[in-house]
Amino acid sequence: MLAARAGRSFASFSTRRFAAAPRMNIISKRQKASSGSTPEAASSEAAVALHNRGKEHAEKLLSFINYAWTTFHAVEEAARRLVAAGFTRISEREPWSVQPGGRYFFTRNMSTVVAFAVGTKFQPGNGFYMVGAHTDSPCLKLKPVTASNKSGYNMINVETYGGGLWYTWYDRDLGLAGRVLLREDPAGTAVGGGSSLKHRLVKIDRPLMRIPMLAIHLQRDIHTAGFKPNLQTNFAPLLATAVKTQILGETAAAAAASGHRHSPLLLSLLASELGCPPEAIVDFEMHLVDVQPGVLGGAHGEFVFAGRLDNLAMSYVALQGAGGPVMRDTITRVAAALSGGQEVVGAVERTLRNSFLISADMAHALHPNYSDKRGGPAPRHTLPRVLRTQRHAVWVHHRAHSVIQPRLPYSGLRDSAAVNAQHPGAVRYG
Repeated sequence: MLAARAGRSFASFSTRRFAAAPRMNIISKRQKASSGSTPEAASSEAAVALHNRGKEHAEKLLSFINYAWTTFHAVEEAARRLVAAGFTRISEREPWSVQPGGRYFFTRNMSTVVAFAVGTKFQPGNGFYMVGAHTDSPCLKLKPVTASNKSGYNMINVETYGGGLWYTWYDRDLGLAGRVLLREDPAGTAVGGGSSLKHRLVKIDRPLMRIPMLAIHLQRDIHTAGFKPNLQTNFAPLLATAVKTQILGETAAAAAASGHRHSPLLLSLLASELGCPPEAIVDFEMHLVDVQPGVLGGAHGEFVFAGRLDNLAMSYVALQGAGGPVMRDTITRVAAALSGGQEVVGAVERTLRNSFLISADMAHALHPNYSDKRGGPAPRHTLPRVLRTQRHAVWVHHRAHSVIQPRLPYSGLRDSAAVNAQHPGAVRYG
């Protein structure tokens, strides 16, 4: 992947590595005689066919990314695709009935999805083959207190999430997406909330807000001093003008429901999208998102121009996060379910030692305008894999596995010494 972790970045897909595989280009004398084609023509046709296949996969990836505005939407879409593929949804709150040959999945907190397929000959102690990827991306999140009014404008307080190039968020058409906690009983009669509370996903797919850049006339030294915005004071998105909001009027219910924490206008917008009264909104977890959809670009349509590639691209591939206790919990419960509910001593430990986990994430390819940022070899857009080292648990035998796979070349990548000196704790690749 090239460019920013925030805003829009781009990646490319290529089928050259497949076209180079000997079996794709071999044509027998009988085939040549019957078809009248040459090996060169067959190779060209195969390359075109493989390019079209790659383009089809890229379009499917874009379909996933364009829906998955937030981690919650990514998990929702992943769950929908798993059900369509024949996976059975199970719950962590209930006993599991897991059978050899079955395919299952569950979600946690609407932000994590775990799917697994059980081999027909699986026995407790056998290994798991796992792929983990994160569903979140750098973004702007609404603060717990969003209401802000400055100089006659209704504005929204936001905070940064993740490591992004935040100046790229200026002058973009920003929509709003996330999850809202609703009180099904607006009167709030249920003690402690209980079952009267529910989560709903929302997605306002239109230019709702914008963080305007300061005009060049008011910052003449930007080309020499650089653009250094204060993210606390210079980074609030515009929602509306206060006078327009006053003329159109806001409901008393929305104003009362906000409790001075949130803009009544914002609550009214969310309530309208959800089809509920503003007073039913208890709280929310919302992100600002660039409404421009991801597209294919380049002369041959070989580039993917999109935000959130890190790491929705690997989340998408994992369908076709293994961090924290969730993976061990899953392994323990699967092993127990497949042993008739009886705990087999040492089964979980043997399973873990016999398992293999791929932590799938994105890596930065060589940037043609900044090639000096790399020292030595760097992955190009035609390489399918990069193995990370230093801050990642990649050992020499992992690299050996890659070397002995002739159809899956991998890159040995190092940042330049200058970059390493500036960021001694930065991730290395190998």
